[in-house]
Amino acid sequence: MSKKILCYGEMLWDDFPSGRVPGGAPLNIASNLIQLGLQPMLVSAVGQDAAGEELLNLLRQRQIPETWIQQNRLSTSRVQVDDSQPEEVRYEILFPVAWDRIAWNEALREAAEQADMVIFGSLSLRHPQSLATLRQLLAHTSAQVIFDLNLRPPFLHFPDVEDFLHRAQLLKVNEEELLFLTRYLLGNASASATTETLVAAAAALCQRYQLAGIWLTRGGEGAYWLAPDRAPLAQKAYPVQVKDTVGAGDAFLSGMVAGLAAEKSAAEILDFAARLGAFVASQSGGAPLHDPAAIAALKY
Repeated sequence: MSKKILCYGEMLWDDFPSGRVPGGAPLNIASNLIQLGLQPMLVSAVGQDAAGEELLNLLRQRQIPETWIQQNRLSTSRVQVDDSQPEEVRYEILFPVAWDRIAWNEALREAAEQADMVIFGSLSLRHPQSLATLRQLLAHTSAQVIFDLNLRPPFLHFPDVEDFLHRAQLLKVNEEELLFLTRYLLGNASASATTETLVAAAAALCQRYQLAGIWLTRGGEGAYWLAPDRAPLAQKAYPVQVKDTVGAGDAFLSGMVAGLAAEKSAAEILDFAARLGAFVASQSGGAPLHDPAAIAALKY
């Protein structure tokens, strides 16, 4: 039986200048995981509006269960996306929206108890209600917990970030996010983006928060799997023509989760995650349909 992966937080429409596409890291990850043969359990909320109904229709089309999607009176989330610089996409995220008000209920308790892994991002910590629901969810699960840090100022509260670092076993960050944690949580104001500094920072975070590992993405510089019990594992980036980087990190995380669920070797897991991330960067939006042949054909 395939693993059940609970994805908690935002689902939304990304409004690009060229048109809108579905997005939000949990939705992107759920879309990837179901295409990889896993069972995503997407926990989010949409409004009682046309935009929310269209997102629900998308879930039905992709066979992502809507069992844990709530509807409330707030608007379905929309994000203004500036992709004029494809490798440095900027976002304007409205607040509050429907997924800020995810409510704890019996269905979520059952989902938490069934999950093999739980994935959440720092955006889901920005409102007291969804924050409280996440705390309840983690209190009712024995699943492996993966924290996907997303730097989206001003939605970052250090005490909450620290709290959930203590609750997680694995942390997914990009280079900017790791440096941010190093400067503000570890007090190293002079931290730079050298490989040596990043590896040392990851080791310090693993020790301080008792993390089993950190997944670090560095764009065109590749990725690292950093764990306290072994040497850093490096992975080259697969070169592609970048359409936009929206969802590339989510795809990388999805590939790592799929590999862990399949109990593949660390090197195989990291290679596939890099392939999937590169493929999504070559497509428009964060939740494209996969092309397995194109993913397999990527070369250095």
